[in-house]
Amino acid sequence: MKVGRRQIVRGLGGLAIGLPLLEAFEDKRAHAQSTGNLPKRFICCFEHGGYISAADKDGHKFDGSGAQNGEDAWAPLPGETLQLGAIHQPLAAHVDSLLVLRGINNRACQEQSPYNGDHGWANVTALTSANASAVSEDAQTSEGPSIDAVLAERLKEREATPFSSLHLLVPAHNYGTPFFRAAREPSSGEYNPVQVFDKLFAGITGDGEEPNPAAVRARTRRQSILDGVSEGLRLFQNRVSSRDRAAIDAHLTHVRELEQRLAQLEIAPACSKPVISDEIDRDWDYYGVQIEKTGPAQVDVLLAALRCGLTNVAGFEIGDFYAPFVNPTFPAAYDIGHSLHHSARDVGATGPDGARWQDWYDTMLRNRLWRMGLLARLLDGLAATPEGDGTMLDNTLLLWTSEFSTGAEHSVADLPVLLAGKAGGQLRTGRDVNYNLRAASDPTTRDYQTDASLHNLFTSVLNLFGYDDAHFGSDHATKEGPLSGLT
Repeated sequence: MKVGRRQIVRGLGGLAIGLPLLEAFEDKRAHAQSTGNLPKRFICCFEHGGYISAADKDGHKFDGSGAQNGEDAWAPLPGETLQLGAIHQPLAAHVDSLLVLRGINNRACQEQSPYNGDHGWANVTALTSANASAVSEDAQTSEGPSIDAVLAERLKEREATPFSSLHLLVPAHNYGTPFFRAAREPSSGEYNPVQVFDKLFAGITGDGEEPNPAAVRARTRRQSILDGVSEGLRLFQNRVSSRDRAAIDAHLTHVRELEQRLAQLEIAPACSKPVISDEIDRDWDYYGVQIEKTGPAQVDVLLAALRCGLTNVAGFEIGDFYAPFVNPTFPAAYDIGHSLHHSARDVGATGPDGARWQDWYDTMLRNRLWRMGLLARLLDGLAATPEGDGTMLDNTLLLWTSEFSTGAEHSVADLPVLLAGKAGGQLRTGRDVNYNLRAASDPTTRDYQTDASLHNLFTSVLNLFGYDDAHFGSDHATKEGPLSGLT
């Protein structure tokens, strides 16, 4: 016997929680996507300028015997178990939640740029792996969205948040943004934490001392919905076909499991507004910002936004600054970070500044360590926030990268890539994974060959979030599919 639609709706109290519809509705069955063991949020950190890595445009490493610097400070010590190198020392407390990836190229840039990697082409492909086009003699744009925008669009269907994504910036000289909302739609980051604070937290109350009233109401509401559905399903259990009765039994079992999980759920304390230093002026313009003050504040704003559930996707962009506040001992033309990069070509043994190699290296390293300190601050906050049976860091996937490996060479080969967080328990972290095929027989080799690209990295990111994409971006990849060896 078919039960009338109105009777079923009345029996369920007019409630719907996304359970599959019964055969009696005479409609197609709907299936909710499972989100078990998937990361809850994605953070994409992009640092302009590159690193101390000494890779030429083909990925081969200089040895320092010529004019070019030969130090690779991004590389961990040899061995699969992660032993952090010089640049990553601020992250030592989180080594078990890190993956340092090497041997990955930006193939979209290599194939499209007339110079195998210049500023504009590298920036617009660094997070998009997309086809790119010139919009003027010295400017390019992406014909596709960046990985953060793709995930933001998809994840808002899984769990809606007040902001589908958040893009924060530590401002400095750079050559364009790598973030794109869609084809030919670049995204500019918010660079003043006071202005971001006003935008995000205008309606947020709570000092962190008591459970968030909104969270309590939400849990109570979910519990009452489940109670109502359970009662409604039982009401009609004996008035439907045997096939529907089996479906109802399965649904009741599922509802009971949900009820048990809700009963055990610890409601997080009220999300707390970050404290913004009085020394930060909301009217600072882009080049007037004191980044030594706003950088840490931006991290605190981002942490609070994640803890308050305001967004599940964030971009964190760091410009290529010279950073006088870290007491540099090597000068940079125009006081910009990229000039410091180009000095790498002169500090090798036979270079004109060879005698000042140590000053150059110390200046570059202090600059990069300060930036890594921002990441450490972010990871500290995520790891200190309980969530489920673990922490927010366990349920997060964070990607950190740059448009260049070696800024002096504009090299997009052997890019610096770091993954942090457990991605819901999927990643095998605490490792160094090198896709340089030449390193398989000699981990210390300066030779280079790879078939791994950012296309594969971003495909892996989508797969970790439960999406079955086989490819991301343009057709310039050496091969399709995800990276091997991550999970």
